[in-house]
Amino acid sequence: PAAGAGTAGAAGPAGTAPAAGLAGEGGVSAEDVRDALRNLGVPHKLAESPLATGVTQEERAASVRALLEQAAARAFGETPNERLLERVLVRGYLDPAASHEQAADELALSRAAYFRRLRAAAERVAALVAERDRVPPAG
Repeated sequence: PAAGAGTAGAAGPAGTAPAAGLAGEGGVSAEDVRDALRNLGVPHKLAESPLATGVTQEERAASVRALLEQAAARAFGETPNERLLERVLVRGYLDPAASHEQAADELALSRAAYFRRLRAAAERVAALVAERDRVPPAG
């Protein structure tokens, strides 16, 4: 299912890759990122994420939030479609509406179009997070 993901707007910023199979040697998976996005409002779930760093639950949850917000800030371009993807991600996860249906309504999208874009936006963020994870250590 995710193999053909990312074909619409595949020329996204930073040449992002499809999110399928992102887990490499000790890397994170696209599912890890999607889970973290879904759990942004649940600190103990964020603290349990493989994306988390830090010692305390608060530090670990904050590290995941910061990572996702930084990736989201870099993930999208300036075209109207890119801006829409960013707004969908914000209303779906970062500053969520009361429900996905409300978010779709606010963005004037059908339910199906909203969820397609939400998945594409989450995959874009996952690709950036995975890219960061693939940087080899210095030395």
